[in-house]
Amino acid sequence: MAAELQEFERQEAAEYLARLAADEDLVRFLQLSNFDVGSDEWRQFARALAEYGYAVFRAWLGTGEIVRRLSLKTVRGRAILPSPFRLDEDAVGELSAELVVRGIQSFRVNVLLKGRWHAGGGASLKTFFVGHLLFLVPATYRRWRLDRGDEVVFSPDEPPVEPTVGGGAATDRAHDRLLVEEVLDRLPATTRRMFKLQADGWSVAEIGRALHVSESKVKTDMLRARQRLARLYPEASEWVS
Repeated sequence: MAAELQEFERQEAAEYLARLAADEDLVRFLQLSNFDVGSDEWRQFARALAEYGYAVFRAWLGTGEIVRRLSLKTVRGRAILPSPFRLDEDAVGELSAELVVRGIQSFRVNVLLKGRWHAGGGASLKTFFVGHLLFLVPATYRRWRLDRGDEVVFSPDEPPVEPTVGGGAATDRAHDRLLVEEVLDRLPATTRRMFKLQADGWSVAEIGRALHVSESKVKTDMLRARQRLARLYPEASEWVS
């Protein structure tokens, strides 16, 4: 029996090393087109990641396992998730899908383009992708709750968005749009509404009347938000000025 177990372990190790080698070949191939999101190869790769990530996080979110996983990784901002964590099936599907969509974009920009994955690290691409998604859970959960109209308190204990990686004008513009959304989503719902009304041309007085608060509160809340965002996002604070 011991010999059979050892043989099984050797086969498992060999298969895993083969998967790592295949992943490395795949990344090298995708590098030739700079991970072009318009290529058939990238779309096929992204679809495989999405299907795997969606299945994993649907299970973790559906059972509440996500809280333990975030704790094991000491993910900053994880306190925003309630414990015990319970969502209905539809909500689990929505949140899992949003996490995977945002995660693939972030994985391309912040991992693949920066060369942060390599076979020598011991983790397969899929495993590394799931680990990357874990660190996006708090911000994605906040965004999802805000979209549902929930009031969410800003938590300073969250990682900043990583800087833009040069990938051409179109890629930079797409990343900028994501960063703008990320900046706004980190604000409390009422303050976020203030900035959006201001962007639409509303005066401070008009914003105050619409939100049933004083002009001084509008000015104070927006000033504090700018200061907080400037600390986290020096490159993006001008978008909410």
